[in-house]
Amino acid sequence: MTEPPIRFDDVWKSYPLGGKRVAVGGVLRAFLGRPNTDGVWALRDVSFQVERGASLGIIGGNGAGKTTILRLLAGISSPSRGVVRTQGRVASLIALGAGFHRELTGRENIYLNGSILGLSHREIDAKFDEIVAFSGLEHALDSPLKQYSSGMTARLGFSVATHVDPDVLLVDEILSVGDAAFRHQSYQRMISFRERGCPFVFVSHDLAAVSVLCDRVLWLDKGVPRLMGSAEEVIRAYLDDGDRARLNEVQPIDSSETGSVVVDRVTFHGGDGIETQEFDNGEPFTVRLHYRAKETVERPLFATTIWGEKGPLFSANMAVDGQFPERLPAGTGIVEAQFDHVPLTAGVYRVAVLAKTDIHHDAFSSRILGSFRIRSDPKRLGFGHPAADSIVRINTLVRVPYQWQVNPGVARPTVKRHRPLSISRNLAPPPAE
Repeated sequence: MTEPPIRFDDVWKSYPLGGKRVAVGGVLRAFLGRPNTDGVWALRDVSFQVERGASLGIIGGNGAGKTTILRLLAGISSPSRGVVRTQGRVASLIALGAGFHRELTGRENIYLNGSILGLSHREIDAKFDEIVAFSGLEHALDSPLKQYSSGMTARLGFSVATHVDPDVLLVDEILSVGDAAFRHQSYQRMISFRERGCPFVFVSHDLAAVSVLCDRVLWLDKGVPRLMGSAEEVIRAYLDDGDRARLNEVQPIDSSETGSVVVDRVTFHGGDGIETQEFDNGEPFTVRLHYRAKETVERPLFATTIWGEKGPLFSANMAVDGQFPERLPAGTGIVEAQFDHVPLTAGVYRVAVLAKTDIHHDAFSSRILGSFRIRSDPKRLGFGHPAADSIVRINTLVRVPYQWQVNPGVARPTVKRHRPLSISRNLAPPPAE
């Protein structure tokens, strides 16, 4: 049976606490093949193999041990226990500027870094023009590296590493500092390596890139493997875990709240009226605001806003739609915002609440008071791709129904209209093809 080019068997890795030197007892335990318990564990019992033409993505939060795995595979450090093996020439992009010298020019650094990666001067000469063309740094080739931006340094490093014809490619989050065009170019390069049989290991927080580039994914949590499997399966589990952790994030109500209206809490209800925090895409749902009015309030205004990861998405606002009550008597009560359907893809969404005595004065300042979750069901939304759930959740928040139409060999004619437009004229729709 052929040995896989990347092998990671029962690997443990610890680092001394506070950078202290390892005690004699720790060295002896390592020699005897026993875990060293005197340090901080970066990895615990991690095993995997990457076959030729395969790709492995490694995901997890900060401090999960992702870069530690790449350092072990690159030979930068050694495991405290276990076996790490790679076959052939290994090209790694782990630390920005690793293998470069800041005082040397880009041209000189190509030769320096190529030599470190195992190329002869003659081999570098033969590949030099390709390296420069791929990096797109012809204009800065004779400038010292210290004048390069982080993105330019990443371009040069990736270009050199991928032109040494490696047998194994290791790539860390370093590509995230490049611009979108170069990242796309780099990802296409990595795919071509995989198609030629060169395996690679890719560490990234960019789950969309991982889902496209990698056929298998390892999820690490504080150095411990949580799940290993297909990109679709592991990324979905990782996102679901994050959803559960965020589901009950709320901002506490200030006990010194002085406004005439206080919203104590919000609850969520489905079309059947039952309280829940989980909905399907397209299902009707109601946001119920439980308030206390300290006195009678004339013409109060309530607003509730649905927030995604990066900001507000949509809202129900009485100041905008004019559906406010004439009077709110003192005491407790409920105000409901009823949405006909939830146009959101899978994930957790937060709800902010605001109450005003008029359009200019807050009775209850805006704050996050609740969260709800949209369940993951790509088939129900009409998606047929195996990784649809992961791709949709990563790239978009709102699901708008649509259809594709493909007409091979049919080109849309370009029609130029010079006729002046008239406000009173009824413009007919363009002729159907």
